[in-house]
Amino acid sequence: MIVIPFEMWPHGRVTKKFSLGEIRIINDGTGTSSRGNYIVEVWGKSKARPARKVTIKDWPRLSRPVHELVLAALLAAGYGYRNQDIPKLPLVKHEPPTSESLPRNDDIPEIPFG
Repeated sequence: MIVIPFEMWPHGRVTKKFSLGEIRIINDGTGTSSRGNYIVEVWGKSKARPARKVTIKDWPRLSRPVHELVLAALLAAGYGYRNQDIPKLPLVKHEPPTSESLPRNDDIPEIPFG
């Protein structure tokens, strides 16, 4: 399982940190050695249940870095840029991507911050 915590450190002080939530990417054990199937849980401050829960199927785990899996998890859970048009990526709830449909690095648009 991959766990990505989101913490606030007020004024950079680790002693004052508090949790904003976390993302859990859980291997469901049904994939192969080269392709993985994952359950993604997005947790907020509430520990009662995840705020969002989706799946990613047929992820090419050997040819893609973990950072792309984290991005795919966020996009599959419906997070993105709310005030800008972005292209629809093939990682949608319960729709497994194929290796041909996954974006290459040169296909990913540059979205300015700020």
